[in-house]
Amino acid sequence: MKRYQRYRQRHREQGLCELCRAPHAENRTLCQRHLEQRRRRHRRRVANRVAQGLCRDCAEPALRRALCATHLEQQNDRAARARPWATKYAAHNRACGAVLRHLRRLGVDASRNRDWQSGVDVVTASGVTVGVRVSTRVAQHRHYNGSDGQRRVYLYHGWLWNIHIRGRRVRQPDVWVLVKAGRFADTLVVPARELCGKTPSLPDTPRHKRRSRLYRYVGAWSHVVGVVEAVRLAA
Repeated sequence: MKRYQRYRQRHREQGLCELCRAPHAENRTLCQRHLEQRRRRHRRRVANRVAQGLCRDCAEPALRRALCATHLEQQNDRAARARPWATKYAAHNRACGAVLRHLRRLGVDASRNRDWQSGVDVVTASGVTVGVRVSTRVAQHRHYNGSDGQRRVYLYHGWLWNIHIRGRRVRQPDVWVLVKAGRFADTLVVPARELCGKTPSLPDTPRHKRRSRLYRYVGAWSHVVGVVEAVRLAA
């Protein structure tokens, strides 16, 4: 290891800037002064490259949007990968807004919880927690049945909701609100104790969905109102 590498490593271990003795900025290895210097140098370098008709990332001849062919393809690939997540994020925000408006029409004082990792999206004034999940489309999914000793696989077309983050169950709210995108009237309002798996589902065909144990919770907003009233009386 070279001398300047040992110097920087020692400063990192002591919580100092890699280039001076000042404390480093939060989640960074440089102090605020050296961060600003690096940003100014980067902006000048990019501006000079763009003015010369070069790629802003590698100084090769620019093809479009101040990027060469290689970096333009990489940017398009990143955008294509991020687009489905952006669509799901926007659908979730719309669903949370619709749930908030509906609860307020029912006379429930509620607000949005911004901690997305908590699994709780809406909190009422009395402390009742509500988790909102949205299914954007009807998809095909499998159900397994082995009650008679033989393993059978059934394929259904229906709505599927994920109530986990990367396979790990999130904190359980008091009530889950499972929204179908574009069909808010068919929203499922399910007490958390009724959901035991990670991906609850509801078939979309009339014959099969009426057999589902979740079908009775379609439009059952009384569960939220009832929990809120019980908490208010207990207080």
